[in-house]
Amino acid sequence: MFREMKEVNVFIPLNDNGGRPFSPHDLQCVEESMAARFRGCTLHPSLLGVWISPQGVRYRDAIMVVAVVAEDCPDLLPQLIAIGSFIRQQFNQEEVFMTIRAVGVVSVDERD
Repeated sequence: MFREMKEVNVFIPLNDNGGRPFSPHDLQCVEESMAARFRGCTLHPSLLGVWISPQGVRYRDAIMVVAVVAEDCPDLLPQLIAIGSFIRQQFNQEEVFMTIRAVGVVSVDERD
């Protein structure tokens, strides 16, 4: 079966602004929240992100990416905003970076 869906990637820092690692519990809360809202998620742990601030300062951050595939429905954006707000507060971030793209999903089950 083929369906058009949205793939969402949420980029989460592994360390605070002082370089101290966030607790595994805090990171697990994000994983559990995403899995509960979207009936599953994929973790891409321990990646390196490089970004340049508006002032020209270059940063290198250890990050993880939590990916989900979701139905394209009217409440998707409000759900993502709620998740972003939670992450921003939980990890004391100025902003949370997410990407969303349209994908075609093919699922094959025992009936196929």
